[in-house]
Amino acid sequence: MNQDPNTTDAGFGGPGGTPQQLKARIKSHPDNYWTLRNVLILVTTTVSSVGLALSLASFILAYKASATSSATQRELRDQDFKRQVNLRDEDFERQRLLKETDLRQYCQRRYDDLAYETGARVKSKSDSRSYYKRFWDLQFEQYQYCKDGLIAQKIFATWMASRRLEYDENELVGKLRYQKGWAYMSDWFTKHDYGNQGDYTEFVNFMNDVFQGKKATCEPENK
Repeated sequence: MNQDPNTTDAGFGGPGGTPQQLKARIKSHPDNYWTLRNVLILVTTTVSSVGLALSLASFILAYKASATSSATQRELRDQDFKRQVNLRDEDFERQRLLKETDLRQYCQRRYDDLAYETGARVKSKSDSRSYYKRFWDLQFEQYQYCKDGLIAQKIFATWMASRRLEYDENELVGKLRYQKGWAYMSDWFTKHDYGNQGDYTEFVNFMNDVFQGKKATCEPENK
């Protein structure tokens, strides 16, 4: 066997021996790829690569799980917010209905007192003017309640239908008939409108439209 002149026997573990022994010495030489050290390095590198791949896969799975969890939490928060809004709106509507019921009863009591109690006691022209002052003050309040959305338009429409009927019937209260009483109060409203930013004049125009059949109910203001 011809030996590489640049390779010494010492580099392969000593001189001599059979070709098989020489191959064994070459295979176990520290510089050979298949030495135990290099095998361990290869195994370690492979295991590290596999571990890195598994870590990356775990990270991806964890990220996806976190993203899914975050999306679920956002969805739950949105659903909870919508429920809270619905509950708030429902509570507001209940409160509005209760307030409307109270106002309707309050206005009805005042109207009944005026129309059936106070009206029956009116005798003089001065009493008649006092009566119409209280009566139309009540109507003006109810008009404002309707504009504010505190009284349903369909309820207010029935009240205005009664006002139109009263105007057409033009009955006498004390010394003043209904139409005369309205003329007195519409003039009073107009004269005292300087401190009400046009509210009195608006109400006078509204009632005149009701009497002429041009209006049936109020127009709620946008809040």
